Amino acid sequence: LLWAPMPHELEPLLLQPRARAGGRLSSIDCLRGFIMMIMSWDHFKDSASIYSGHDGTTPDGHGSAFGTHSEQWYGPLELYHHNSGYQFARIISHFCAPGFALLMGLSMVLLSQARRAKAGWSSATLLRFFWLRGSILIALGFAVRLSYTVLALDAPGRFTQEGAVSKQELVRNFFFGVFQVMTSLGMQMIVLAAILLPLHHLHAALAPRFSNTALARAAPFGFQQSVLFALGCVCFATTQTVIHHLQHGDPATATTPVATSFTELLMRFLVVPGPFIEPYTRLIYPLLPWLGISLLGAAMAFEFKSDPDTAHFRALCNGILLLTAFMLIRLLGGSVLNLRGYPVGEGLDHPLNSFWAVCKYPPSLAYASLTLGIDLLLLYGLSHLTDESRISKLLLVYGKSPLAFYILHFYVINIVALIIFASGTPGVPLPAVVPMWLGLLVVMFYVCRFYGKFKADKGPNSLWRLL
Repeated sequence: LLWAPMPHELEPLLLQPRARAGGRLSSIDCLRGFIMMIMSWDHFKDSASIYSGHDGTTPDGHGSAFGTHSEQWYGPLELYHHNSGYQFARIISHFCAPGFALLMGLSMVLLSQARRAKAGWSSATLLRFFWLRGSILIALGFAVRLSYTVLALDAPGRFTQEGAVSKQELVRNFFFGVFQVMTSLGMQMIVLAAILLPLHHLHAALAPRFSNTALARAAPFGFQQSVLFALGCVCFATTQTVIHHLQHGDPATATTPVATSFTELLMRFLVVPGPFIEPYTRLIYPLLPWLGISLLGAAMAFEFKSDPDTAHFRALCNGILLLTAFMLIRLLGGSVLNLRGYPVGEGLDHPLNSFWAVCKYPPSLAYASLTLGIDLLLLYGLSHLTDESRISKLLLVYGKSPLAFYILHFYVINIVALIIFASGTPGVPLPAVVPMWLGLLVVMFYVCRFYGKFKADKGPNSLWRLL
């Protein structure tokens, strides 16, 4: 990332109004709210649409809803039957998961600084807060998976899973099935807190000794930012190296067994997505690559506190650099930096689809460059909104209550999906999902507004603040 001091010639570009609400940087909440909106589209289309764009088995009431192809590091590559419309409907949501991780790292640093200054929280208090909240996020992942158990009422139907022959087995498979982003965010928060707080004390101890040295004056950014940025790079480099090795030069034929031993489980939760304990239990967001993104967010946070105008403009510069890096990686990065798609030699008969078929599970460097570039450009653009604008007001309602939105929207989506399946159809055409999605946003607006007002009345030590 570009952390060097901004040239004086660019200062006029920095003199832009930055929306703030209650001492918070509104751009962060606005981006989080926008992510929630687009993420809900992705989940709704997966659950309610016919989605015949997926390669593999099409939903006929007896097979997999999502086919046999995927964005995983192994197995057949998802090209959506070479249908660019279906692929676009998926790609537009790619920036959501990295945005969650980036903003979580950024927000943890800003929250730590605010709680130390305003509420007098000690490092031990902050550590307990983040560890408790991380544990709650992991536990609430089961609440998300519980929402899918209502689809067992349609069994045997569109969501019949391999090895499930009864509704009871379907409930088991859904509840203990895919460990998604909530599990990952919880693990990231616990580990990142264990890094941030000792790093704060180490910086406080070393700063008086080295603040006036030539090295400190020559460094483009501070000690804490340097360490966090370096750790983020190590997380990404480790993931890329391990996954590239496991692919053995042909990701389409690569496989990963069900992890059962301690070593296999450790690799599953740290680096390699796939099944564990049972074939139907999968972890698709391993810790290291996503922690790498949250570490980068934490490194960004210090400038957002000290000089938000420059930080937002730097986000614009970094966003442009990352999108440029994405194009270079796709064209020149080969299999090591891309892991999947056209640069690896997959889907050469359909180069446009294959070019945009990036590896998300785990995130390749190509995927991270594309999505983080988009996130940073959005962060810069949203920083120009004022609190009085309608768009800002809408996004802030969602962005200040993201956890309530995230959990409850799954229940709404799956109840709607169950009604659709009960009518005898495996789903609706993709365009028909759009009005349903807009209706979901209306419902979630009032839910989030109510919960946001409720939470705002609670003190900083309230357990409701954890949600």
